Amino acid sequence: NDEVDEFIEYWDYVSSQWIMGPAGPIALNYGACKVVSDAIDYPFDDVTLLRLRVLENEVLEKIRKDGERDNQHSNKSEGSRQ
Repeated sequence: NDEVDEFIEYWDYVSSQWIMGPAGPIALNYGACKVVSDAIDYPFDDVTLLRLRVLENEVLEKIRKDGERDNQHSNKSEGSRQ
């Protein structure tokens, strides 16, 4: 589907546009995504926003789960050194 392929290409442009907190990314920078949309002439509409939110939530959830797994692994490693 051309529409999906175009969005994937758009995501490649904006997937580095995160607002960072002390522990890593906390939200996608929608202002930056709008700038990219304007620059590459990609529609910044309700459909794009919905797709961005879905991917944003997926990425943040993966980061959260990876962090929990890393913390569990780190705690097990510390316990084995005692």
